[in-house]
Amino acid sequence: MRLKVVLFVNIICLPLLAQRDFSLVRDRNALLSSGNAAALVTFADSSISKGTVSFLHEGGNLRLPTEGQNRNVISADVSSYMRVSPSLVTFGHASYTNDYGTEMFGSMFYPSLELRPFDLISAEEDAGSKRAELIRIVGAIGWNIWKDLSIGAKIDYTSGSYAKFKDLRHTNALMNLYSRADLFYSLSKSYGIGLGFIYRRQTESLRFKTFGTTDAVYTTLVDYANGYGETETFGVEGFTDGGQEQPLFSEYTGLSANTKVGFVTLGITYLHRHGYYGRKTQYDVLYENHSGDQFAYSARTDIVNNRDALLWIDMQLQTERLSSYRSNYRRVTSENNSSLTYYEYYEPTKMSDKAQWSGKINISGYWKPKGDIYLWYAVAGTDYFHNKQTAYLYPNIYTSTSHVLSPYADVKRSLLFKNSSLLSFEVGGSTYFGLLKQLHTTLKTTYEIPIRHTNIRPDVSLRYDYYKSIGETQYTGIRNRLTVELGATF
Repeated sequence: MRLKVVLFVNIICLPLLAQRDFSLVRDRNALLSSGNAAALVTFADSSISKGTVSFLHEGGNLRLPTEGQNRNVISADVSSYMRVSPSLVTFGHASYTNDYGTEMFGSMFYPSLELRPFDLISAEEDAGSKRAELIRIVGAIGWNIWKDLSIGAKIDYTSGSYAKFKDLRHTNALMNLYSRADLFYSLSKSYGIGLGFIYRRQTESLRFKTFGTTDAVYTTLVDYANGYGETETFGVEGFTDGGQEQPLFSEYTGLSANTKVGFVTLGITYLHRHGYYGRKTQYDVLYENHSGDQFAYSARTDIVNNRDALLWIDMQLQTERLSSYRSNYRRVTSENNSSLTYYEYYEPTKMSDKAQWSGKINISGYWKPKGDIYLWYAVAGTDYFHNKQTAYLYPNIYTSTSHVLSPYADVKRSLLFKNSSLLSFEVGGSTYFGLLKQLHTTLKTTYEIPIRHTNIRPDVSLRYDYYKSIGETQYTGIRNRLTVELGATF
């Protein structure tokens, strides 16, 4: 009891606690971002948390079809690393996002960078407002159970909705569950190896409808790949059947391995994916089946790691392949009961083969230390994305490729004042080549001030992003984005 009282008195009597940077605490240890929950035990700092609430507004004529002419986003999130005991470390994250956009068309699925087996594309003349809401909860634990052996587990759960408010209307319900169980064996402070088993399942259920009765005809493109597919009219049995919800289901299983050898950290992950669209019962239609594989590779090299400066190089590569097959079936009426119908299936027809590669390489540096932070930060690198898709509309086969190359750089300068408040200025820029040809500029300023006698450091930031098309491309114009954020580190 006396120890607890002494600790409590010491905490509340601190005049002003030193600054701490949540991003720096997380990023300087590559094992924390490896995904291996058991490697949380390598967290060497004291407990730290970061919470934010933000509002984003953007608008302009430079946009993809799935981006609104105008867009407003309200979001809130909190993340925390906590050392519960010398052998137990936990990580938690929770977030909420409300995203509203106007004059949106194109894909009816929730926006994602992952490959889809097919897409459902609404026409531009049916453009309308859409709202997306997401709630995400993440929990992970790492426990050093015996000498240098640690175990860990992680659950990442996302639930959301996505709705369009103009005919043809659609309402989507999204559920994504990512879980893993891990081992990590530390050979020494600078050497270790980890293994993990991963299970993930995702369902996005779509319901299509119109408001009231109307004679209007609504068509949807069932996009196999590259904009090639079949046009479907709403009101008949098919991918946009309005009679019931249609779930797009995918299940993933796989393994991961990571290792730290001196100043080098390596990781590899493999996932096998399979799933379907429709209802997997004898009395409903199963429209599509798909299967594929994902690989992810990561490498981190710490070049400088001392009190005066930090410098490292990050490299990441993700590959994914996916094949999709359309079901061939016929409706059968039971001879015993004419009101009972079921479906017989035949050899499916291949719809598409898809493959994509994405990767990045960057170098990050911190220098000029002041307490537990650095007053200078800079990062420079390149992102790359390549996509190849083949659509099969027998007897025709359509193949196309696309790529995007995006070099970027960002510099941040912080000024520390006598009252321990911190004023930061950040400027960055990037260019996009290939499918997208754009210039992107970022300006951001942040002011952070401590609350005396507490470990809470509130901050407020203002960020402006400017996008402009360059060269000849199908996406032209300019776009502006303004973000206001309130946060606190504690």
